[in-house]
Amino acid sequence: MPQSAMRPGTCARTLLISLLTVPVLLGADPAGAHAQVTAGGEGLETRNEPIQVQPSAVVDGPIRTRNGRISIGARGDVGAIATRNGRIEVAEFGIVRGPVESRNGQVGLDEAVEVHGGVSTRNGAIDLGPAVRVSGPVESRNGRIRLGDDGWIGGDVGTRNGAVDLARGSTVEGRVETRNGSVRLDHARVARHIDVMNGDVHLDGASRVEGDLIVLMPEERGGWSWLPFLGSTAREPVIRIEAGAHVGGRLIVDERARLEIANGADVPEPEFYASREAWERR
Repeated sequence: MPQSAMRPGTCARTLLISLLTVPVLLGADPAGAHAQVTAGGEGLETRNEPIQVQPSAVVDGPIRTRNGRISIGARGDVGAIATRNGRIEVAEFGIVRGPVESRNGQVGLDEAVEVHGGVSTRNGAIDLGPAVRVSGPVESRNGRIRLGDDGWIGGDVGTRNGAVDLARGSTVEGRVETRNGSVRLDHARVARHIDVMNGDVHLDGASRVEGDLIVLMPEERGGWSWLPFLGSTAREPVIRIEAGAHVGGRLIVDERARLEIANGADVPEPEFYASREAWERR
């Protein structure tokens, strides 16, 4: 089409697309050496297209897409990350200078990723690899949360429907709370309390809960969960505390739960209640 026949605004839109695309696609030279790419203070934003930042690239500002996947290459250094409907992946040794947020999508952070903020998704699992450091809370409404070996979370960990799994040497400086899901610590530490409504709790090895361990069900309980990995929410939970585990606060347990405490576990005398409501009315 002759330039004189182009519709008004076509050149401006073409320039805008080019400016958005260059920081996304660049980042490595033909020989495979990593290059530094700076996108400026405005960051990157698309509506429906995926965003991929190449290894070792730098993006000075937030990265956002409404309906697209976001992938950050190894050792990337970027601003806050947000997508409404899409998976978020950050490769090993990446730095995110802000929160990581997805409304409907999984979040995966590889080894030694550092997040200066929280990590959250409404519908999706959160998988944090070994030595990941998150300065804020980690939250998923419908999805499990897993923290790898030697990981660290500076805030609370919470999920409504999903398990919480803390691997060997990992630490949560805040609380761990779930409504429908199990909690497992494998030689891990929670600085505040663990509060579970419908789910098992397993403290393995030298795991430490510095605050209270609370497992209390409501008076009226539902039947089978629509989430297949949760099983039946009507099943009585099992609380298993292995030798060497420590609970520094109170041990508050539902009378309907099965409590198993191994010899050598360092826990207080259990306090039993008929239900969560009975405990709240005390």
